[in-house]
Amino acid sequence: MGFKDCVITPGRQIFARILPGSDLLPAIEAICLKHGIKSASISTCIGSLKQLAYVYAIEDPSSFFKIRYSEPLVKKGIFEFIGSQGFVGLDQEGRHQIHLHAHMSDEHMTLYSGHLVAQGNLVLATMEILINDLGEAPLGRNYHKESGFYFLEPLIEE
Repeated sequence: MGFKDCVITPGRQIFARILPGSDLLPAIEAICLKHGIKSASISTCIGSLKQLAYVYAIEDPSSFFKIRYSEPLVKKGIFEFIGSQGFVGLDQEGRHQIHLHAHMSDEHMTLYSGHLVAQGNLVLATMEILINDLGEAPLGRNYHKESGFYFLEPLIEE
């Protein structure tokens, strides 16, 4: 069994309300920038959206892990943002990478789930979020060239 790990000393928590019309992931990045957050976990994120933009894993026998992400799905309407969880880390260039998975439902109670893409998740009435600052945790969200995925992992010497 292989893994990489590190000890994290809990840091502060930032609560924010993201306002109507805001794009969710850029808003999360702006909150992290304002508060000097380099790595974080997102434990609570609830509200509503007027547009969803997400992907989900599909089989791809020719790829590194035998999966890839679907093409981005964009849906407009009224969506209850039931909940999500995720992580924030810096990539090799020092940019925030946000990895957020979510569950959403439309006005017909159809459930949608997946990995939110960087742009296109537009807040309808509100989005309430709790960001847990992981302080100086040695975490990075780095691109894995062979698979085409980003992975959040401890930045440790092998």
